[in-house]
Amino acid sequence: MQYLIVGQGLAGTMLAHQFLKTGKTFKIIDPGVNESSRVAAGIMNPIVFRRVTKSWMVDQCLSEAVRQYRELEELLGVRFLFEREIRRAFSSEQEKEWWEQKSALEEFNGYIDSPGSATPPPTYLKAPFGNEMVHRVHYVETKMFIDTNRSFFKEKGVLLEDTFDYDCITDEGCLLDGIRFDKIIFCEGYQSRKNPFFSYLPVNATKGQILDLEIPLVTNRSEVLNRKCFVLPLENGAFKAGATYEWDSPDTLITEVARKELEEKIEGLLDVPFSVTGQEAGVRPTTDDRRPLLGCHPERDDLYFFNGLGTKGYLLAPYFAGEIFLRVTENKPVLKDADLVRFAKRRNLKNS
Repeated sequence: MQYLIVGQGLAGTMLAHQFLKTGKTFKIIDPGVNESSRVAAGIMNPIVFRRVTKSWMVDQCLSEAVRQYRELEELLGVRFLFEREIRRAFSSEQEKEWWEQKSALEEFNGYIDSPGSATPPPTYLKAPFGNEMVHRVHYVETKMFIDTNRSFFKEKGVLLEDTFDYDCITDEGCLLDGIRFDKIIFCEGYQSRKNPFFSYLPVNATKGQILDLEIPLVTNRSEVLNRKCFVLPLENGAFKAGATYEWDSPDTLITEVARKELEEKIEGLLDVPFSVTGQEAGVRPTTDDRRPLLGCHPERDDLYFFNGLGTKGYLLAPYFAGEIFLRVTENKPVLKDADLVRFAKRRNLKNS
């Protein structure tokens, strides 16, 4: 059985390792122009601050993500996963009340503490309504992760550096680079909107921009600061801050508007000077219901889809790579909330 993964972003990378460690025969095809998975801050945050809720599937996904990333660090010989906490500056008295209510629930144990438990905020943080800590936070150094994996796949001889041509798929299957592939898994990010087999699926192009910063007077390297934006201390001594949300904007051009928006948010969070040293943009593949999209084509058992990981990609990808791998190789069902069959009516409407 020959498998082909289309795309070597986060989804394609994690799926490729599922094939690799089980000894399956596969190739990846990717032209090397991915932006979203490299530009992303890679923060794995277990809490959604709006109304203070847990991130979807965090109990299952966080431990699996940490386990798989640690395994890959050992395999690749680099470190890219780092532990942090988030110091959340409350945005209102209402948020503080929600926090107090949620912190009393058993399901939040280990993730958040009750208001007043945190150490006093540093002098450089603006927190008029108070602040509290989020635990079990990690971040992935995304450029190192994607680029190191790309080099690894090239050395293994499984990476085809090219753009995929949909015309190579016929009723008889797919013949590419002299190889006949039995099953294809598309992990194309927002570019899947051009995929003639899965274009009916609601993968949105949600552009995000982030800034590289220097902040000499922020001295605590273990805390991500957060309110209306995040300020993430990196291992190299610099900071990242973001991110903007620009709906249906499928380009990776940086803009002055986004820079000013982020600078204003940082100024509302920090009471010390900072300097912008860089700016980047990527396009996230998001979905209407904020759930991943994975499963099999409704009429072909050789075409599969793994996409729509959105803003929580680095948290969700390892767990759901396992789900789609078992769907492709053993025909096991995927989690109902993530199964692409939930959008079957869209395909019917498009074809009617």
